[in-house]
Amino acid sequence: MNEKLRKALLQGELGKLTVSYQEVLGLAQGFLKKLGHGRLKAFVEEVEKENEGERGMNYQALITLRNNKAKRPAPLIVQRILRDGMGLETEYHREDDQYVYQFKDKEQAGAFDALKKLYVEQPPTEPTE
Repeated sequence: MNEKLRKALLQGELGKLTVSYQEVLGLAQGFLKKLGHGRLKAFVEEVEKENEGERGMNYQALITLRNNKAKRPAPLIVQRILRDGMGLETEYHREDDQYVYQFKDKEQAGAFDALKKLYVEQPPTEPTE
């Protein structure tokens, strides 16, 4: 983690510890899109090898999630993308009929904020004069 991000975390400027499923899903989809066509299958194989015996992570499920075609929420797959693809440890639970993810500390939450800037597509901004 770079020094500027660490200082912002210590000053409490970044990192809410609980985030919504929609926010986390956006980051997961951005991560999957940036992997590119040939790299996604390798990512799945690598994760399956490291986490032998865990269910839920397969190529087709990731394609469906990446393309925003999932018919229902997939909180476990999203959690595993965060863990295995980005190194973020979370726990999720239902709150008021929707899923929320909780980070274990402010450093993880700050890393999430930084990764959002990297992976989540930003709308184009108007040119400044």
